[in-house]
Amino acid sequence: MELELERINPGLLEILRRQGLVRLTEFQQSALHAGLMRGENQILVTHDFDEAYDVAEIAVINRVASDFRARAVVLCPNPHQAEKRLRSIGARCGRLGIEVKSIIRRKSATGLEIRHGRITVGTYQSFSIALRAHPELLEGVAIVLVERVDLIGHETAGAPLESILVALKGVATQPQIVAVTRPIADIETVRQWLSAEVVKDPRPEVKRIFSVKVFESLHRSLVSLIEFVYHRNGQVMILTSGVHAAENLAKQLVTGEDMSDSDRLDLRMRPETKDVLLDLARSIGRFFPECRQTRDLVGVLRKGVAILHEGLPRSQRRVVSEAWEAGKIPVIMMPAGFAIASGLQATVVFLLGVYAGHDTETSSDQREPMMLPEWEVTDLLYSAGRTGKDNEAFGMVIVDSDAEKRRVVDKYFVTEEDGTIVPRVGEVDSTMDQPENLEDLVLSEVCRTGVENENPFVVLSRTYWAAKNRFLGMTQAGLLLDGEGDAQSLLALRATASITRRAEEIPDSSVKLVSVTPVKIEGLIHSGTREIWHYVALKAAEGVSCSCESWKYQGASRHRLCKHIVKFAGFAMRNPETKPYATSVVLQSLRGMSVLSELEQDGLVTRSGKSVKCTTLGANVTVLGVPVKDAQKVMRATKAGSGDLKDILTGVVATRTGHSKALVRRVLDGVQLGNIQKLACEEDMAGVLENIIEELHYTNAILLKLMTGDDRLGLNRESFELQKTLVSLIEEPE
Repeated sequence: MELELERINPGLLEILRRQGLVRLTEFQQSALHAGLMRGENQILVTHDFDEAYDVAEIAVINRVASDFRARAVVLCPNPHQAEKRLRSIGARCGRLGIEVKSIIRRKSATGLEIRHGRITVGTYQSFSIALRAHPELLEGVAIVLVERVDLIGHETAGAPLESILVALKGVATQPQIVAVTRPIADIETVRQWLSAEVVKDPRPEVKRIFSVKVFESLHRSLVSLIEFVYHRNGQVMILTSGVHAAENLAKQLVTGEDMSDSDRLDLRMRPETKDVLLDLARSIGRFFPECRQTRDLVGVLRKGVAILHEGLPRSQRRVVSEAWEAGKIPVIMMPAGFAIASGLQATVVFLLGVYAGHDTETSSDQREPMMLPEWEVTDLLYSAGRTGKDNEAFGMVIVDSDAEKRRVVDKYFVTEEDGTIVPRVGEVDSTMDQPENLEDLVLSEVCRTGVENENPFVVLSRTYWAAKNRFLGMTQAGLLLDGEGDAQSLLALRATASITRRAEEIPDSSVKLVSVTPVKIEGLIHSGTREIWHYVALKAAEGVSCSCESWKYQGASRHRLCKHIVKFAGFAMRNPETKPYATSVVLQSLRGMSVLSELEQDGLVTRSGKSVKCTTLGANVTVLGVPVKDAQKVMRATKAGSGDLKDILTGVVATRTGHSKALVRRVLDGVQLGNIQKLACEEDMAGVLENIIEELHYTNAILLKLMTGDDRLGLNRESFELQKTLVSLIEEPE
């Protein structure tokens, strides 16, 4: 066996043999030949993440088993993946006497004393939280396994992951980094940043076929295709724009109210399959049985359709996920945003449109949907294909019209020589150019030691954002770029390479100037896919804007310029009529990178000459991880030893989670019931309530750390009593 040639630990080798591991795949062998077992940093590029993880896990265990001083960290994108990896690595390490611990939930991340084993398995978010107060977690770490390093640009998971990797790059003895990723366009930049060798999967085991379709009758077409796939032993995944869309579609397909028989799903399942689904429905019905959401899930599950989203309680999500991976459920409905990095695969994946929203609350709290970026669409479509089960798999985007079909194909796909289409290979982005993430990183660097720091911005040079944008560092005056720090450099910081490339493809003849002043330049750009003109504005005082859907649904909220803004800015800086004003207007409209001035103005740091020192407020904000205005409110109340605890917690938790204050306050008022299942009412989702209660526990735990006084009088005592109730509520149900 190939592992014997690598002089793997004999005990581990015997365990692998007993588990039936006879030989490695060609891809896994390539990783070994590239030095995986010899301490070389590696990036394993594949769409079969389990295949890559298996050989990486062997390397992690071997490193720890071969050196009694070595420790390891395994980082996963979500709790489901972390628990799955914990079971796998725990089973092998248990026989070798290697202690494995987990930091998966925020409860374990906020403990006063975190017990870490020889191997620690955690999620990006929880491990980053724990690392704030316990930097010793990285002491003695010899190897780090990062699952899905391409998620470094994800809206919520990206910043925690990048902050962990930045911390790893700052330790004295650099650990070996083994990262798993899907194929990405800028793999060379990631390779240089991690100083790693790239190992690519030479041959996918599943043939994937992609398409964009317009269905005249969505229900009738879906029913026909689902039944066809099911009777050929396949599984179907349907991805919708949001939670309510997934729930409504599942009920409509199964119940078929006001629909003909041809639009109603009937899988004609065998009796034994019906028995399995009935057992699953009973298991799920034990949790929150009084909830409408539970009754709906049980009802559709008996018909072979499951629903999975963040609004479900953790216990139900675990049952559904494990049953799906075991092949017990024929059809699953998920919001597209939730499905990203879920690790779940299917024979056929239907993506209903290219928008994702957040609708886990009441209709008045729903937020506008956002257009999915290229890499997320690619990630979702490549969920098609169950390794070891499917020879062929299908990823399909469903749209409303032929015009929408042309736009989707143009934006998200490339056409091969044989006429087939494949999803564009997206780029790995970074969220570190968002002001709040930059400020958090710099503030953590200043407050980490508690001493004066002459160059706190050195930490930024270790980020992927810096590597991607040829960024050398930052002075107290602003940015320092590799080359002239002009307007073109700032445009590059706010746009991906693919956006810049598409902007260059727009001809100058498609650009029209409307208004030109020393502080504002406005114009129109003709759409390449539709007969409309997009309004673009560069305003020194207000920033940039565009009327296109990419900017409306994605760019404005994610700080990413669309191709029209990039094109118009470049055109304005070249055009003789606008050139005298354009550079100044672009520079001012893209401002917002003066981090230190913002931190000093908020009272988080103080400057004395060239030195920068952390204030008490800055140290507390570093631990809290909330905006300064909320931190100031918390500190005023805790310093006085009085104040309304519910008001403090409601404001901070609403800010951190994005949920309405009314919902957070209703949950907080209901905590006194002492049972989270009693809190779930008809209009609230149990999973949302669980998340809010976990966030309340996390925030209140930090407050207790900040408050002093042995008697815990006033606010202290109230917070302490609340924490005992919250701890009992977030315990796992039996």
